Amino acid sequence: MKKLFAARRLVGVAVLAAVAAGITLATPSPALAVPPTWERIQNYGTWAAAHVDTIGANAAVRQRTYNNSTSGQWNAIQVNGVVDTYRFQNRYSGMCMTVGGSRLNLAPIVQTLCASNDPLQWWIRVEEPDDPAYRIYNAFTGFVLSANYGAFFEGVAMYQTRYVRDDTSQQWQMW
Repeated sequence: MKKLFAARRLVGVAVLAAVAAGITLATPSPALAVPPTWERIQNYGTWAAAHVDTIGANAAVRQRTYNNSTSGQWNAIQVNGVVDTYRFQNRYSGMCMTVGGSRLNLAPIVQTLCASNDPLQWWIRVEEPDDPAYRIYNAFTGFVLSANYGAFFEGVAMYQTRYVRDDTSQQWQMW
């Protein structure tokens, strides 16, 4: 414990000495930050896109015809240290896609405040072997993102469900 405290104190002294000497420490510049890439999450079977209608927490994510509005634009934020795993943040609301209600089959997909440590907001994209699309699994529940069994009805809420092979309502493109 004493060694750890001494090491921290030495680092603090070194930083203070560097600042006093006018040495610029390595810090990322805000100008160099990567801007978000806003994409639509579009269903391969229905061609409807994931949208939110409101900025409120726990609002349903719904499938709608994509109209280039910010409510249908999402930023895939990679989860640190986890390959092909992302949080999807909506441009309109600033909130992230998550599983709402129960964590069971057919639970609704909603938006909540983004939290990097919430595995219900972590989504795994897996490339389809035969189609130019992804399956998007929730990292916590293991269920896939789905769009109403392939039937397109404007404004129908999206949900998670069990994986079904060749079900295009469970296939997604991001662009």
